Amino acid sequence: MIFKRFHIDGFGIWSDQTFDSLDPGLNIFVAVNEGGKTTLMNFVRAMLYGFRLSRSGNRYEPLRGGNHGGYLEIHDNGKTFRITRTEDDSSTGDLQITDESGNEFPKPEDTLTKFLNGTSRELYEDVFAFGLSELQGFLGNDEILKAGMATSGIEPRGFLESLEAKRDMYFRKTARGKSRKVPDLLKDIEKLQAKIKHLEERPKDYSRLLDERELLKADLVALDDELKESRDKVKTAEMHKNAWPSYKDLLNAESALKAFNVSTGEAKTAEKIHAQLIEELAEKERELQDPKN
Repeated sequence: MIFKRFHIDGFGIWSDQTFDSLDPGLNIFVAVNEGGKTTLMNFVRAMLYGFRLSRSGNRYEPLRGGNHGGYLEIHDNGKTFRITRTEDDSSTGDLQITDESGNEFPKPEDTLTKFLNGTSRELYEDVFAFGLSELQGFLGNDEILKAGMATSGIEPRGFLESLEAKRDMYFRKTARGKSRKVPDLLKDIEKLQAKIKHLEERPKDYSRLLDERELLKADLVALDDELKESRDKVKTAEMHKNAWPSYKDLLNAESALKAFNVSTGEAKTAEKIHAQLIEELAEKERELQDPKN
């Protein structure tokens, strides 16, 4: 059974709305929150199974006019059929099914059951038309589990045992304490994560070391300046040391002059006169030795 088109006369927020040209494959309806997507799903449910209260307790009475109901056009076994359902005094509503020529089937409920291949409303809502609220109890429904596995030929209990065996193979340890695949992989992941973290810290260490190197360079320049200053002081001290004997002799000479009541200035003048007299004496000696004289 394939949906071809459907028309909503009045259902919740939908009124006089037709959806046609549906693709035989996947059709996606997009709308904002509270845009009517869930209402649209419940309309299809109501057309197939009646207007009984939904699991949320909502019958989706028309809010914007129109008669409560509408129709679905389906394609089955190469033929087109219209499923029409409108509200009446019954809980399911008035159901009519017609063929392409407009001929009405006398037992519409039986005909619809054939179209649905005997699928119950509960199974249909849990497997083919479920909303977010239905997902909460999805895995706990044995009927769904059996229906989902029926096409694969797997018995549910055997399938669960197979899953448990695979779980043991990948997660639990053997009797000898040997680790399984997943724990080993998790350990490898932890080691790699630790190594990555260490590598991520290296750029920070590199930046810190660069800063420390610049500080050491500045300290080295300061030490070079201090060393130069110290060397200059040592050189000056050595000069003072070498000059000390002469300076000491000068002090002794000045003391001797003071003993003779001669000032330093007078001593220097006398020294000059003495040097001049020695020069004159040398000159006279040269003249006496010259044969021409």
